[in-house]
Amino acid sequence: MKKILAIGFLIALASIFITFILPKTDDEQVKQVAKSVMDNVIAKNYDQASELMFYFDGGTNEEPTITQEEGKRRWLKRIKDFDQSGVSLVGYEKLRVEMYDSVPISYVDLILNNNGKEEVRQDVYIVFIKEGGEWKVHYFEDVNGSDDWELALSGYVPFE
Repeated sequence: MKKILAIGFLIALASIFITFILPKTDDEQVKQVAKSVMDNVIAKNYDQASELMFYFDGGTNEEPTITQEEGKRRWLKRIKDFDQSGVSLVGYEKLRVEMYDSVPISYVDLILNNNGKEEVRQDVYIVFIKEGGEWKVHYFEDVNGSDDWELALSGYVPFE
């Protein structure tokens, strides 16, 4: 009986170790970051979403000239203004993440509320960047064209 209890205890301990201590793979991390950003924006927990964004004020291949704190301040103002304008993210479907040569490729279908009318934007590309060993959302890109919501959600924060 003691052996059975000891084996059960070891299995439980191994499960905890695998779940909480082993590092997640990059594709798991990226998927979790994307979900957290979108879930928090939907719930209007903008401060929490903002912690998972990477802010930049120039081209996507240039080093930002602003601090992440200043970018966060600009993004929070913009996302709140955007929500008050009548357009907001209300859901998402089909989040897909794959890694190609250590680069995450991610697509999602976003569900937006545009002044009371629900719109689905399919195959929105999510670009990530790794900063300090952690993945962050860099920007969202609609392959079918650009709209204000795309800028509101993205980490691009040009001068005000």
